Amino acid sequence: ILLAAHRGLDRVVHGDHLRRADDLGGLLGGKVAPLPPALASITLRQLVTHTGCMPVMADGVARGPALASQMRALERQALYESLARITLTGPAPPCAASYSNLGMALVGQLVAERYQTTWGELVRARITEPLGMNDTVVLLGDKASRMAPAFAGDRRRPLLDMKAYAPVAALRSTAADMLRFSRAILAGARGPLGPAAERLLTPLARYEGAEIGYAVMVRGREGERRTYYHAGVTEGYRTL
Repeated sequence: ILLAAHRGLDRVVHGDHLRRADDLGGLLGGKVAPLPPALASITLRQLVTHTGCMPVMADGVARGPALASQMRALERQALYESLARITLTGPAPPCAASYSNLGMALVGQLVAERYQTTWGELVRARITEPLGMNDTVVLLGDKASRMAPAFAGDRRRPLLDMKAYAPVAALRSTAADMLRFSRAILAGARGPLGPAAERLLTPLARYEGAEIGYAVMVRGREGERRTYYHAGVTEGYRTL
């Protein structure tokens, strides 16, 4: 979400570099073996709206320890190569929206690779640092002692540090920083995020009986009070 909101990605997606209509076949050409036609046709727009028929994770993983293990260990190139083994949830995109960690990881990694950097560094340089979100990080470093511990029921869990799946849920933050980010979005096109703040919240597809923009879920009718949100679960944490 943070990545999608920034005007830097707005230029990438809408400018000369990457477009919402760009597909995996073109973006991954030369990086992996030729993809099946249906998979190659999946676009960035479909990935960011979860309408690309993508499974939850690579290699048939859906939940539990195997999901956490894949999130912890998979590298970028291995993520790309895993596409040759996945089974789409429908015959061809677009499909009815269904949340995919794999799809969101692909979006983040493809954008980061276009900028020749890592996803975490791209977010820091273009979003969190310019907005003064000093407590929003991927790697905790000297902030580790302030991190709320992870629990599953009454059992402590280790922190989940991610590699290729970092764009899905690797950011650690505070309520204060999230309010700062929210204000930047609410400021609209004249705020620090520029026109991307409006594009971020503009519905692009249907999602679970409501709508979705740039990976932001939207509830409420146009012209009425709307709710914009994203929820998430990783080992030991739940967020909304």
